[in-house]
Amino acid sequence: MSSDIGISLFSPFFPKKGRMVCGREQNDLLPGVPLPCRSRKHGTRMTTPRKPAASRAREVAFIGGTTSTPFHRRPLPTVGKVDNRDDIRDFLISRRARITPQQAGLAPGGRRRVPGLRREEVAVLAGVSTDWYTRLEKAHISGVSEDVLNAVARALQLDDAERAHLFDLARAAGAGHRPRRPARRVRAGLQRMLDAMTDAPAIIRNGRMDIVAANRLGRAMYWPVFQTSHPGQGPARTRPANIARFQFLDPAGPDFFPEWDTAADITAGDMGRPGTTDPLPVSAERLSPMPRLVRHVPLTMRDGVRLDSNVYLPDEDSSDLWPVIVASNPYSKDAWFGPRATPQIERFTAAGYAVAVVDFRGTGSSEGVKSDAFERVEQDDIYDIIELLADQPWCTGQVAVWGLSYGGITALRAATSGAPSLRAVASIEGSTDPYTGEVVRKGALGLAMIIGEWSTMMLALVALPPTAPWLRPSAFTARLRASKPWHDAWAGHPHRDHYWQGRESDPAAIDVPTLIITGWRDTNISGAWRDFEAIRAPRRIICGPWLHGMPEGQEQAPVDSVALTIDWLDEHVRGIPPQAPQTPTVSTYIMGAERWEFAERFPAVPSVDRALHLTQDALSAGPPAAPGRVPVTFDATTGVAAGLGMAAAPHDQTRDVARSAAFTSDVLDSPLDIAGAPRISLSLAVAHLDVDIVAKLNDLAPNGHTTLITRGFQRLSNPPPYTGTPEPPDTSDTGHHIELGFDPIRYQLKSGHRLQLTLSAADFPEYWPQLSAAGYDVLVGSESNSILRLPTVPAPREMTAPFELPAPPRATEDRRMTDRQMTVTIEENTDDTEVVVRGGWQSKGRTVEDEPIELIHTYEISTRAHHPAATRLTTQTDITVGTTGEVRTVHAACSLNPHGSNSALRVIGNDIDEDRRWHTPWQA
Repeated sequence: MSSDIGISLFSPFFPKKGRMVCGREQNDLLPGVPLPCRSRKHGTRMTTPRKPAASRAREVAFIGGTTSTPFHRRPLPTVGKVDNRDDIRDFLISRRARITPQQAGLAPGGRRRVPGLRREEVAVLAGVSTDWYTRLEKAHISGVSEDVLNAVARALQLDDAERAHLFDLARAAGAGHRPRRPARRVRAGLQRMLDAMTDAPAIIRNGRMDIVAANRLGRAMYWPVFQTSHPGQGPARTRPANIARFQFLDPAGPDFFPEWDTAADITAGDMGRPGTTDPLPVSAERLSPMPRLVRHVPLTMRDGVRLDSNVYLPDEDSSDLWPVIVASNPYSKDAWFGPRATPQIERFTAAGYAVAVVDFRGTGSSEGVKSDAFERVEQDDIYDIIELLADQPWCTGQVAVWGLSYGGITALRAATSGAPSLRAVASIEGSTDPYTGEVVRKGALGLAMIIGEWSTMMLALVALPPTAPWLRPSAFTARLRASKPWHDAWAGHPHRDHYWQGRESDPAAIDVPTLIITGWRDTNISGAWRDFEAIRAPRRIICGPWLHGMPEGQEQAPVDSVALTIDWLDEHVRGIPPQAPQTPTVSTYIMGAERWEFAERFPAVPSVDRALHLTQDALSAGPPAAPGRVPVTFDATTGVAAGLGMAAAPHDQTRDVARSAAFTSDVLDSPLDIAGAPRISLSLAVAHLDVDIVAKLNDLAPNGHTTLITRGFQRLSNPPPYTGTPEPPDTSDTGHHIELGFDPIRYQLKSGHRLQLTLSAADFPEYWPQLSAAGYDVLVGSESNSILRLPTVPAPREMTAPFELPAPPRATEDRRMTDRQMTVTIEENTDDTEVVVRGGWQSKGRTVEDEPIELIHTYEISTRAHHPAATRLTTQTDITVGTTGEVRTVHAACSLNPHGSNSALRVIGNDIDEDRRWHTPWQA
């Protein structure tokens, strides 16, 4: 063990009450080695002997390390920083241009726009990331180590004179500074000794005041140090925990050390600096270093297909081991997802986790073909990814999976895979059943979100040419020629048939701790709660008032999902006990009351069904005496007020109410709290089953404003279990009976408001309108059994919650990529018989390789009130990556109607010029 390691034993009262004074004690833990100590009123601290003054004078102590490194690891000497950027750039470019791929032992790779090697090829040969080598070639050479310069020299095949010249250029630019090495781990035997101390807190810290080990009581006493946040950086925790950093930089430091001045003098002295000087000559930013990026790490699947991954390690120069968080999806780790997820990745690495971002097979830089979504092979792939990463030399063997949307689906698939090295997952807006949760929600193919906002965009993103050194243009061209629009396959399989088998996973098979984060306004809210209820492993759910997307970016009640994920993984991957108070199992946002509710189950207390009978235009506690019929006429434009996928929240429902049959309750004399999934029994008069039943619950305020609470849907021709084999319509006097479930909700209607139920025959643009344009009649009366059942709970008391969800950190100005949601517009013609919905978004920034990128996706969805065959969806996606001379572009255009689709794809770049077109008729 190095000489600057020390062991500290503390009583539970220190540091709140203890004070350090001079003294000596015998070292009982290491016999024969006396240790100068400072005894306390309530404890004893033991340290190794302090170095002689002359030895200390040769070191510059600071949080982060010292300059006392072996000679062969010392930084390059500097001769004063000189602006020689042009010389560096010209030298590296000229040497790269003179080496052919054959000379370097690489495949030619088709037609080349630049002479010699590409940047990414030099990076692979040198064993550094492409981004890192690009920075060198752009003359950002300050801070580069001698080892990296030697590797670049070997890759460029420099002779002795050229190598010396490169080093001279680096010295003139100030290169050679090496970052600090992180705190080393203690030996396993010493950790076991700490763990055996069960009656007193104990920690081990080094000369930089890093806490490198602790027993359970020590960690509990020093949990504020382990949980520390830097001002302005949110809850992102750095690694390792550092007493001096907490003491001098954290606002909670003075409260934790009441005799702060004395403690500060001792800390400064222990770090080898006089207490009268600044003990921290480094900024907060330096304490949270950027992660080291290792690009193009190959992961070979069981069938030989090689997936490409980018691995982010917590420190640039370290021999430490870390657990790894996997994020695997089809969104391009280099071009789109990686840059957009940079803030989350940096916070995960700052918390001490490696992060591996893996392209799905057939996407990004991975080999293979992806011609469809939610493929069965993805289950095998995530298993193999987990086990291959667990076996990496930098990994502790502990793996977690985290993701949003498709990535959230992958996380849940991983949780059911049985991978031995998987310790926990965190799924945001995912589900285990893509049929009912994503594509064919409640028996009907989705329109706005699943196709308009997603699958048409994915046609372009999957076709973006990557820069992987091993993926040849011929292999990528073969991928393009095998690709096809995903929605064409979905339209051919509207029922739960063989196509969908194996694309789902069983939530009851989840055997690892699972964190689920979802939103009441997400289109897959039912799937999230269904999964949560089925999981038997440790679980937690957070459900906010959110649309589909990250909770940090929501307009209402945003929370810090990254901090929540880190806490979850710390507990279940690293075994770090959660801080007090205990984190609740269920966190739900009460819509209407606009506040959070925390409990161990949902609902927080058992619900009681409240039955309301349908009359001619009202909701009544008792059935009406006289039977009757309420007509529901077809209007394909009904539904535009209910929101749009991930683009727009629901607004005032008055427009849609006017196109529906409405049933309204009496004015509430006390709050009405709904907690769970309402249900409705309906007796219908229908001539056939090509009919959609759409039910919505609204909150009608005294001023007439109508707020959507929740909604339900059923296509009579494809009822649960969605096999497409319904019972024939019942045309008797009692009508065709159905049971329809709403999405779960936690909502409070205030006293003075009224509950409103609406029934319609369309929900546009969420679903394709029925071509039959058929309405239906609702039978009401004592014999009809048309009843609404609400799961109700007592209104919660107003009280201070014992737990508070973390607020998201302030967005930084230097984000690698920014997203801009285009305002969703709804246009109607003068006679309200046609509606057009337009929207889209733009992503703009820089790729992982530091190339400029812009993605623009737009869509237009239209229909006519009484002519559903006129429903149209047109989309356009344009992606541009790179600069003049090395630009890669993708253009995708799709046009869909109820009878089929026409799609076109044009891809240019990386020696590829491909034009693809599809015309696919859909079954009636």
